[in-house]
Parts: sequence; structure tokens; C-alpha cells
Amino acid sequence: MSISSQPEQKHKGFTRQNNRKTLTSFAIRTQMIDIDSALESAKMPEEEQKIAFVTTTRQLPYLTSEYEVGKVFAEGGQGIIREGKDLTLKRLVAIKTLKKEVEKEDPNTRPMFLQEASITAQLCHPSIIPIYSLNTDEDDGLHITMKKIEGMTLKSYLEKVCVQYRQEGVDTFDERKSLLFRLEVFLKVCDGLDYAHNRGIIHCDLKPENIIIGKFHETYVMDWGIAREINEPGYDSATWKSPTMIAGTPRFLSPEAILGKHTDQRADLYTMGLILFEIVTLQEAYMGTTNEEVLALIRTGRIAETVHRFGYKIDADLKAIIAKATAFNREERYQHISELSADLRKYLAGEETSANPYMLSRKLIAFAGHHRRITLASSISLVLLLVLTVSYTVVSEVKRIASINKMEHFQKQCFSGTEDTATYIETSMAESMFCLSSLMAEYLFLDGCAPNGTKELSTREFVSEQDLSANSGTKYEEQALYSSVYHRKVDFAHFAYKTPDCSKPTQADRVILERLGQLHPMCLKSFYSQIPKEAGCDTEEKKNEYLRLAGLPFHNILFGFENGLFAILPGRGDYADDYDPRKRTWYSTALEKEGQMVWSLPYPGATLEAGYLITCGMAMYDLQGKFIGVIGIDIRLKGILEHLNVYGNKGSQVYDKTLMTSDGTIIVSTGKAFQEATSDPTRKDALKLMYQDQGMFMQMKQQKCGVLRKEVLVEHKDQTTSREEHLFCYYYLPSQDWYYIEEIKNMK
Repeated sequence: MSISSQPEQKHKGFTRQNNRKTLTSFAIRTQMIDIDSALESAKMPEEEQKIAFVTTTRQLPYLTSEYEVGKVFAEGGQGIIREGKDLTLKRLVAIKTLKKEVEKEDPNTRPMFLQEASITAQLCHPSIIPIYSLNTDEDDGLHITMKKIEGMTLKSYLEKVCVQYRQEGVDTFDERKSLLFRLEVFLKVCDGLDYAHNRGIIHCDLKPENIIIGKFHETYVMDWGIAREINEPGYDSATWKSPTMIAGTPRFLSPEAILGKHTDQRADLYTMGLILFEIVTLQEAYMGTTNEEVLALIRTGRIAETVHRFGYKIDADLKAIIAKATAFNREERYQHISELSADLRKYLAGEETSANPYMLSRKLIAFAGHHRRITLASSISLVLLLVLTVSYTVVSEVKRIASINKMEHFQKQCFSGTEDTATYIETSMAESMFCLSSLMAEYLFLDGCAPNGTKELSTREFVSEQDLSANSGTKYEEQALYSSVYHRKVDFAHFAYKTPDCSKPTQADRVILERLGQLHPMCLKSFYSQIPKEAGCDTEEKKNEYLRLAGLPFHNILFGFENGLFAILPGRGDYADDYDPRKRTWYSTALEKEGQMVWSLPYPGATLEAGYLITCGMAMYDLQGKFIGVIGIDIRLKGILEHLNVYGNKGSQVYDKTLMTSDGTIIVSTGKAFQEATSDPTRKDALKLMYQDQGMFMQMKQQKCGVLRKEVLVEHKDQTTSREEHLFCYYYLPSQDWYYIEEIKNMK
């Protein structure tokens, strides 16, 4: 059996804690926080849809049609990474390109590259880098565009720390604080890997080189090229044969992989144990100088002693956690990555771990059973001694330290909840913008074709708004059903269109409607992609019923053309005769930002029941640069508010959650002022409310992410007022240049 190894370099690492007691104040917690139930365990996520693997490159868009390609800034054995710029969204991206020479030498690299793109794109987690697109070029090359991360690998970070320790002496630095940061990075990796395992995927190539620490301490697990399903289709233990070649990095392979056994998630867990070994000891777990020596050590389970490279004592609990994670027999390891992260969090909180249960209490109980008189006398003596020696000053100091630690932990919990919500918002908005970009590109492609504009219009794709408004005696009545979300009859099977004078469409209108008819399936797919997987909608009828009765923040797809023609999906029939898209906020906002995708301010819908909307819109131009019209996607403010109440910090101590632009204009808020403004039924124009404390907002813009404390005057239900200290947790959303802020009453 041969080993297919990836290039590796020697890793440097470093860790140590001076004092177990002080570690408890730095306990790390990444679950969503319920402020009123801070000690309640977080619920496990529901099972998600199985990962689908990309197997074809048919109809991939050309890289240069969507991105401006920049210079190379990184290179590996199989690919190069270049800077890029999204031509539509104007954001900076990283472009990973498969080397042509590597693809020719090894045909397996192409499907592995496709697999990396498809797996990473479907794993939506803060510790897994977002994939934006998969592209090709004139030479049938492959390119993955992804979020550009400014940072360094965990391997480079550990090496730099070791260099500093050697040059200036380890005592010059605060090793305890450094250990806490490294363990925080490790726990973020655990959370991302736990998410992947729950989606049925194992990484198979975890190592410090594949872990990126970002500029703002965000952590990403990279390189999913050889990842596979945990439960491989068709696997049968009775007929399974050992592979002739193992993909992976030799120094981080599990014993069962080297011995030719079938591997599962516990192989990833073993590798995480090796990474934790390096983080804690600052040296490698297997000290062999060649691949053959390393493989021999792993095969026989001869892992290095858990000793700190620079002489610091490693706590027994931490050693026990590493030993359990790297057990040679996989049945003796942690069985799931969540068990490893839970034990590590217990260790940081000063609690008993499953890897090293407390033994002292059991010894004392046994001793007391055999020596009752001695135990009683010793206990009385000890109590008297403690009563005489403990003073009021000592007790007060202990309480003060405990209070400080508790407050610090509370603030970390609050910021973690804010970060989770901000990440969700950024991902959701990016998905809407991607849908809009795709729809516009497809329409412009159809615009470049030559429709005849004379064929009979297909009733499957669109129907006039006037016909839908008839409500009876029409052939569309059965498909237009009442929606509790839209507060009217809607029809997802048809676009509704409206001419400016409510007349029959002209020849030019028919050409446009013919293109929209061809675009209808893609528009429906955009709606369907937003439906939660746990809804279990596996047919078109069920999906349409979910959209009609449950609804999404993703609300309408709009087209407004220069001649006043208007089209909307889902179709409906309640627009006034004088409705003109060219006079609407979403249309005018897009025109102001010529050629750019832009979000409008909140504005009232065309009907009272529609509530307030924000629209992501963009002006469309044909290949000759002539203005065509505006395409937009409506988002319901009520839908956004519902999600804000579900994600992040919750409870009576949460006063406000606000999403706003970089100039301080509020997009949506759970606060009283915003709710009163959006409840005004007489308002016709867009709503422009500014964040009240502009001075504090300037501080937030300088720091991007963090927590500020401020004393505020609070009015209570009984009309009394009092002063309270509030936390303002804020997080920057770079893709939209927005800020997300949560105002929370501080713990006393």
C-alpha cells in the first residue's frame, strides 16, 4: 500500500498555562446565547440535506466575464491563488486556479478540485470560507472564487511564536494568554468540523497549514479537496477492500488509515488531537525526519511525550484530553468532535472533564469509610482551622474577582451572539445579491438573442395583471390562491405584467415578455433556493405552498422597463391602474447608482398589507450600453425582524437590534422609534432614520468589531426612568459595508 503525500514542512508550536485557576475566567463559548438562560445548553442543529457533489463543468461561466483577475499571491503544489475583483459587486476576492500541468499529470486532480468547490460551497459555517462561484475559461480551466482572507496559517503563527520565544526568551511573553488564544482558534476549528461531520462530510486532510487565522481572529478550515462522505454510498464492511493508495499528509494520518482500515469521522478527530498536541506543546507529535519514519511511528502508536517545548508544565487535564483524542484504538477516543470541544471548554471553565475524572473525592470517601474516627476528628479540626484563618478581606476579594470574571464572560457571550447574527445577515444578503446578479445576466443574455415577439405568449410563464385581478371566470383562478404572507391571491406559476395604460401589450412589450417567459424557471429556482431544508419541500407543489403560507424574507422579483412595462413574480392582480414602476423608490434608487447593485432604504409597499420593504436593485443596460430598465428583489422587513428575534442574543435584557449603513442610516431595527415609524399607514416615501448616538457610531467604525459600554436613561412601563449600563456589541459586514449592533443591558 502506497501513501500519496502532500508537501509538508515542520510545524512549530507553543502553549502553556501558568495557573489553572486563572484560566476559568477565559472560558470560551460559541453557542448562540439566550440572555435569560445563559447556563442552558444550546440545542443541537436539525439534520441538514445531504451534500451534493459537482461532477460536471457544463455551462460554467467564464472567469473573465465576472471577475477582473489580479496578481498571484500564493502558490501550492496543485494550484495558484490570485487576487481578483468581482465586476458586478465590486468586492475583492481570491481566485484559486488548478494548474494545467498538474491536471495533465494526474487526471484525478480535476474531480478533486470540483469536489473541493462543491463541498466548501455547501458548508455554510463561520469557520468554513465562503465560495462565491466556480468558473472556467477558453482552455477549459477551473477556477474557484472565494472570500479573500487576510491572515496567516496556524502553522505560520506557531512558527513565529516559537521564533520569538527562542530569540527573546519565553519569560518575556505571557504564555498563558497565548495559550488561551490558540485554544480559542482550535475550538473554532472544532465547531466548523462538527458542522461538516453533521452534514456527513469528513475532511481527510486536516493540518495546521489548512487552518487560516484571519485579521480579526476569524478562523477558517481550508482545502476540502479530498474530503468525502462519512457513510460512503455502497460501502459494505464484508466486501470492502483496503485502498492501494492513501491521500493525505503522512504526519497527520490516523493509525487505521495507515493500517488499511475503513475510516470514519474518528480519523478527523485523531488528526485534531495531533493539532491540539502541537498547539499545547509547540512541537510535533511524531518526530520522524522522513515519511517512512513518521508512518512507522503512527503504525505502532509511538506518539511523543506531551512535554512543552520551552519547559512549561502542562496541566494534567489538558494532557488527558490530548491522550484521549489521539488514542491508538479509535474506540477509546472521543467518538465525535463535539465531545472533544465540550471537554476542552469544561477544562477552560475549571470543570471536571470526561478525559480525567476527579479521583480525590472518591479516595476521601473510601478513606472515611475505613477510618471514621480519624475522619471525624480531622474534619472538625479542618473546619475550626478554616473558620479561624478565613478573614472578611479574603472573602470580599474572592467575590470581587468572581464578579469581574463573570462580567467578562457575559460580555464574551453577548459578542458571540452578535457575531453569529451578523454572519447570518451577511450570508443571506449575499445570497440575494447573487440571485439578482444571475437573473440579470440571464436576461441580458436573452436580450442578445433574437426573439420574434410574434409567437403566442405562453400562459405558463405570465399573465396580465388585469386578468389576475378578475378573481372569477378566468382560467387563472385555480392557480391564483390566497396567501397569508402576501395578504392577497398570488400565483407562482406566472409572472404578472402591467402596461402603463392597462392596454394590451405592444410588439415591443411582447418581445420583453417572451424573454421573461424564458426566465421564469430560473426565477422560481431563486425562490426555492431560499426555502429551509428542514421544511421538507420535495415537490414543486409543496414548495409553492410553503412560499404562499409560510413565506420568506425574499418576497418579490421585479422588472420595471423604460417604457413603463412592469412585471412581478409571484403574479398578483391588485395594482392600481396608475401604478408606474418608474415612480417607485426601488426603481429610482437603482438609477441613482448607475451600473451598481444597491439596496434601497425601507419604503412602504404598493399596498398597505405589503408592509415595508427594502429592495436590492440594479439598472440594466444592453450590449450597446442603452438603458433597458431595472431589476429588483424585494425583502420583507417583517421577515428580517423575525430572523433577528431567532438568531443571536435573546431575552428581556436585549433592548435593540439594529442593521444600518456606513453613514448611520437605519435599514431595520427592533427599537421603538423604528417600529413606530414603520407602523404609519399614511407614509408614501422611503423611511430615513439615523442612528441616534453618532459619536459612539464613529468609534464603532474605527474599530469595526467589538463591545462598548455606556450608561443610558431607560423609561420603564410604569413611566419611571432609571440609569442603566448597556453593552453595545457591534460587528462590521464588509460585503455590504453595513454595521450590525445589539444593545444589551449589562450584568450587575
